[in-house]
Amino acid sequence: MLFCQKCKVKVSTLTSRCPLCSGPLEKLDDNPLTLSYPPYQNTKYRIVTWFRILSFVVMLAIFVVTLVNLLLTSKIYWFIIVDSCLIYIWLACLITFKIRNRWGLKLFLHALMIIALLIVINAVVEPAESSSPITWALSYGMPIISMTFIALIVIIMLIKRQTRREFMIHLLLLCIIGFVPLILVLFDLVQPIILSIVSASLSYATLLGLVIFANRIVETEIKRKFHI
Repeated sequence: MLFCQKCKVKVSTLTSRCPLCSGPLEKLDDNPLTLSYPPYQNTKYRIVTWFRILSFVVMLAIFVVTLVNLLLTSKIYWFIIVDSCLIYIWLACLITFKIRNRWGLKLFLHALMIIALLIVINAVVEPAESSSPITWALSYGMPIISMTFIALIVIIMLIKRQTRREFMIHLLLLCIIGFVPLILVLFDLVQPIILSIVSASLSYATLLGLVIFANRIVETEIKRKFHI
């Protein structure tokens, strides 16, 4: 080990001059330099192991819940609701840890999964003789979820303007979903229609704002995504 008295640094390379001041080096000792780097932590392995444990627990729980419900011969197949919730938790964890740094896609997928979960719960809970088995999930659930995620993405885009390109396409898709409840009014699947009107109005206002204030970014992102 070599040492520079002027710079007060240790040098482990075979040289006679200090790399900083070009001054002479003195021999300090024969012990090699010990680099105090922090220990490497394999976080990816931890995540994979944790997710495998979660997958095992979810699959086991789905099997047990389904078996218990079928053996009890209940009139309501409540295992569908429980299994759907477990699958949602599993997919939510998969999306959160598998998709990195793509928050627009994450939020869009979460919105779709929550809407699908509400529809499943509504279809199971509603009585079979009901003329419209899917009612509150479309009348209340879909409009509220679409408006919530549209507002959330708009707020993120306003706060972090440098990341607005990442959210653009998914915001457009959420706006399209926001119009769906109003379209379902024509098929008498939505009652009352007030939330459907509010959801469609918010979606229209958001699309109008994108066209007026960010038309170039929207056009660029559409061409990039669809290779036009």
